[in-house]
Amino acid sequence: MSICDICGNSIEGQDIHSLTEEQVVRATSDGFVPSTLPMQGFAELFGLSLSKADHWRGTVSKYKGTGAKWGVCMHCRSEIMSFLDSHVGGNSETD
Repeated sequence: MSICDICGNSIEGQDIHSLTEEQVVRATSDGFVPSTLPMQGFAELFGLSLSKADHWRGTVSKYKGTGAKWGVCMHCRSEIMSFLDSHVGGNSETD
């Protein structure tokens, strides 16, 4: 069993969907913030008061330039692809 790189939910092997680093970085640069960020609440327990958007941008910046593939659940893939389609002119699948 794997964990979604965005929301942290458990996903079965056949349910893992892949996003490229470029897709995630492009969406984030255009303002995408996932609806669910599991570590946000954890960070707040330790007194970190980042906004959800800042927390997400920080997560993405750690992987920028690595060429890493993001393994995500269907919900997170749909969310980011819908965002890309509506903000980048529908070419989200070209990467």
